[in-house]
Amino acid sequence: MNKRIARVFNLLLAAVLLLTACNVQPGATETTGGTTAGTEPAQPAGVPERGQPDKSDLLYTAAIDSYKKTDWTANWIWTKSSSDDSYVAFRKTVNLEADTQATAYISAVDKYTLWVNGEMVVLDGSLKRGPTPYDSYYDAVELDLKAGENVIALLVAFNGRSGDGSIVPVAQDEEGDDYNQAGLLFEMEAGGQTIISDSSWKAIRHAAYKNRVTAGADYPGYDQSSMLAERNVYFAAADDIGPFMSAGYDDSAWEDATLVAKPGDLPFGDLYSAIIRPIKFAGITDFENSADYVGQTLTSDTVLELELPGNIQFTTYFELEAPAGKKLTFYTDSYTDQDGMANFKDTYVTKDGAQSYENLPWRSGSKLYIEAEAGVTFTALGYRKSEFNGTWAGSFTSSNPELDQLWQESLNTVAICMRDTFMDCPERERGPYMGDASNQIDAALYGYDQGGYDMTK
Repeated sequence: MNKRIARVFNLLLAAVLLLTACNVQPGATETTGGTTAGTEPAQPAGVPERGQPDKSDLLYTAAIDSYKKTDWTANWIWTKSSSDDSYVAFRKTVNLEADTQATAYISAVDKYTLWVNGEMVVLDGSLKRGPTPYDSYYDAVELDLKAGENVIALLVAFNGRSGDGSIVPVAQDEEGDDYNQAGLLFEMEAGGQTIISDSSWKAIRHAAYKNRVTAGADYPGYDQSSMLAERNVYFAAADDIGPFMSAGYDDSAWEDATLVAKPGDLPFGDLYSAIIRPIKFAGITDFENSADYVGQTLTSDTVLELELPGNIQFTTYFELEAPAGKKLTFYTDSYTDQDGMANFKDTYVTKDGAQSYENLPWRSGSKLYIEAEAGVTFTALGYRKSEFNGTWAGSFTSSNPELDQLWQESLNTVAICMRDTFMDCPERERGPYMGDASNQIDAALYGYDQGGYDMTK
């Protein structure tokens, strides 16, 4: 293995020397966006040489080679350090001479939300790793850009642990010790230029998202299924960095993004098309009984029971006024399964005054419970529905109302058990077990449009 890495290093070193001799300027923001046969994209100085994974134990990867993208000019980026259970925000400003439609190729470990000019474009982006134990997926996202200045902003959530159906990337430091490495990869051709993830992007760890280390004794140690890679959220509003996705936001104090790896290298491996379209999501909608709670200042600690239109996948949204330090804990009616295994219980700690918040990681259930401390006044309570991006094409009607109800319940069961993969269930492990997937594939191919076929692939 050491000899193989040495050979790869020597080849890459020779390539760098050749590019230097030919006066190729590394790290330029304008590139051709592709390569000719037999050549590698030019790489800027400072990209770590991590080597490529040994895939000799994989027998059938040639069958998916047509889905692999190899002509990347972008590099994986992150902040200087990588911490488990953290969120990192990124910003990039792009100037164009005319309105432009472009395709962005994006991969992130683990999940990302994308805004363009302040508008949410992708929610819950990136598939769980990976198409093999060594590799990653990338999304193809269609963007509408305007003439003049465009602000591309992302928030990437890094779980920092593996789960059923997902594999955390592991890198090595200079001493040879393993650590979990997060990353963002972005590439887009627009208006005659190629926008790539590199050190020209601004990055910052989002301080409001706390983990066991940064929250210290305040961090609630709620039980959670060991099969989940995803984590509970603890958001301290007093440390919010503000509307970083907005055009006028000042990111001058943010650090320049750090180059962490080249596409194809460890720890992220090769990149394969996600095939399926990014998650479909709606606007913010009031809970069916929001009016029961909105506008009332809580005089005692209260549990709000908010009704959803059936068992759905959603994000939580609220606006409120409160003194600083009030705690809200929220979870769904499917927080524990029949065996008592817990999934997600999230926490929000208020800052002083008026505030709003959307809990971006998706949850599943038919009711949301919010445990709110006295002194909080909710001014809005809502949710954003999100789901697998396909259209239900199958249909069934009969003269028997019970059969029609069974059809609707079956349809919803299929819908909530598929998202970025087929799932055993949307709470306990969110993993693609083949026993469940074999049944779901039949339903998806029968009931959905092209999206069902894409998911099966």
